[in-house]
Amino acid sequence: MIKDKAKELLSIGFIPIALEAKTARPLNNPLDGRIWELNTEDEIDKVWNENPERGLAVKTGYNYDKGWGVIGIIIDRDIIDGDPLPSFMLPDTITIFAPQNLTLLLYYVTAPVPNGKLKEGIKFCGQGFFVPLPPSDVGMEHPFYFAPNMNWIQGQEGNERPFWMDIKEAPDWIYYWNRFAHPLNTTYDWQSMIWTGGERYLALVVYGWIFRERNGMNINEGLKETAQHLLVYNKVHCQPQLPLPIVLDIANWVTKTPCRRASYE
Repeated sequence: MIKDKAKELLSIGFIPIALEAKTARPLNNPLDGRIWELNTEDEIDKVWNENPERGLAVKTGYNYDKGWGVIGIIIDRDIIDGDPLPSFMLPDTITIFAPQNLTLLLYYVTAPVPNGKLKEGIKFCGQGFFVPLPPSDVGMEHPFYFAPNMNWIQGQEGNERPFWMDIKEAPDWIYYWNRFAHPLNTTYDWQSMIWTGGERYLALVVYGWIFRERNGMNINEGLKETAQHLLVYNKVHCQPQLPLPIVLDIANWVTKTPCRRASYE
């Protein structure tokens, strides 16, 4: 039963949220009118005893009391043709497939992650969002409905292995992505910056876009020049340097991916 799954989520530190059947609207707390974050088993019993058809979601975002949280990355496969990001930047984790060509990736985080878009088609659900979970039947009225054909791609749901066991920790660069949300912004002095940790990946992606924009390169043109430029920049401005295969993967990706200014919602 979905009610039992909600209790299991609560027991390990997630915050379950009930979704109204067929609309996916989060259930509001009758006391204050806000989204009802179910923090006790009594609340869970009340919600699903009233309507067993309600769906289940988890709240995203960093929990300051627990020191961890979960975020979702929504990828629109109608907009992103091919790899949404280089594969090494999005490690395999639990994945939910939505029938309107959306893919949802879940990651554990150990610090807050901002909401917004890295680029068109890649949306970060950090603080204050909620992620519907299978087998919730939340209907087509919801803009990101994940049913009735929602299913697990990786980390198959089953009695022997709860889905959260397959959620991986977010890669370091996710904590810095908003610093690069407007890739043609030249506020950084790129020739004096030194990038460390997770910043190195996004710095090379964005700097590759800037280099290509300034040189009037079209999609799928100038791979060799882009790779040479990023290899030099990596050697001088990344500490420690990223491995050669990763730099070449980044060069290949920015060559075939149009740069679009990100936006916030």
